[in-house]
Amino acid sequence: VMPFLLRRTKDEVLSDLPEKIIQDRYCDLSPVQMALYEQFSNSDARRDLSLLVESEDQQSIADVAAPSKASTHVFQ
Repeated sequence: VMPFLLRRTKDEVLSDLPEKIIQDRYCDLSPVQMALYEQFSNSDARRDLSLLVESEDQQSIADVAAPSKASTHVFQ
């Protein structure tokens, strides 16, 4: 017997889903993480990113965010 696959769109099941719960959790940075954060905060790269975000160039912002998304993706 072949596996049965049921595909449904979000619109079809949205009423069956529970309400989304968003909880922000804060944690302290390790000394290494803090050093890296401070190093980045004082770098030219941070200033360049700030200028890019202020320019609202959506494609450039997406290009900058792509490596971060790839490195933190759950299927990595």
